[in-house]
This record gives sequence, structure tokens and C-alpha cells, in this order.
Amino acid sequence: MMQRKSYFSNYQHAGQMFSRETAMELLRRGKVVRFLRSQERICGLLNRLENNFESCKVDLIAVREVCREAVGLDYIVLETRIGNNWVASWTPPVESSGLRPYYYLYDCKKLAQD
Repeated sequence: MMQRKSYFSNYQHAGQMFSRETAMELLRRGKVVRFLRSQERICGLLNRLENNFESCKVDLIAVREVCREAVGLDYIVLETRIGNNWVASWTPPVESSGLRPYYYLYDCKKLAQD
């Protein structure tokens, strides 16, 4: 996404079996984003069950914590709109499974300072 390196993604896990250094770095990064990823999954599940995609949102405090702990992370992209803290947003031109997801870009340096 956005033609930039990703701080943590499932696609990066393929390289961990070939390099201990890569595996250890992914483990470290996974710990940094663990709570935020858990919140995203729980909210996604609850919102689907309630058919209301605004009922559960990721916590701003969790996002700030990731931005503070994640060395070298400039921006974070979430499917959650957290107040007016986002700097850009994007939605695909077509629906997926009857839904049109929205993506919000947050400036980690700004969030970490707040």
C-alpha cells in the first residue's frame, strides 16, 4: 500500500523461516502492534455481528502507544476513523463483499507527541 515498506504485515512472515534475524525482528514488531491488532480483530467481529461498522473502534491510546514504541514508523493505516486525527483517507472504487472499506492514514510523529 502506498508503495512504501510495511512495518508489520503477514506477507513478511514468509522470510522468517530463512533468517533468524528476520524472525526476531518480526517477533519484536509483533509485540509492539499486538494490542492494536487484537482491538482491530475484536471490533471487526463485533461490527459484523451488529451490522454496524461504527459501533466498535480502535482506541486512540493504543494507536499512540504503537506510534511511540515502533521505531521508524512514520505513518499507520487503519480501517478506523479516530476523531479528526487522520491526515488522509482512501476508499477503493468498488465494494468488497457488499461493503466499501475506508482506510485512514495517521501521522505517528504527531500522535506520539499528543
